[in-house]
Amino acid sequence: MSRLQSLKVFVSQRLSAAVDEIFGHFEKTISEYEEELNRRHRRMLDVVLTPEIKQRDVREQSARKEEVPLSSRSGSPSLTRRTQSPHIKEEGGKCGEQLRETAS
Repeated sequence: MSRLQSLKVFVSQRLSAAVDEIFGHFEKTISEYEEELNRRHRRMLDVVLTPEIKQRDVREQSARKEEVPLSSRSGSPSLTRRTQSPHIKEEGGKCGEQLRETAS
């Protein structure tokens, strides 16, 4: 066998081993994802099929709907004071004229 042929065989073997290793990792990752999806589906089915859990969730959701968030309250003096911008009155005295001249 010539050196070129032995090099081709060596490279081919190494590439085959690398491909096998990559596919092994790929298959492992896919099976882990499938297991995770199955766990999530089982949890979702348990929630839907278990009446006690379902009733508790409904009670929690209705309790949350009854609460009024602060942002939806209108007319609160503390909120309106913060959102209003301060009004600055400009007077036309000597200072005001001097500032306008220097700005020009």
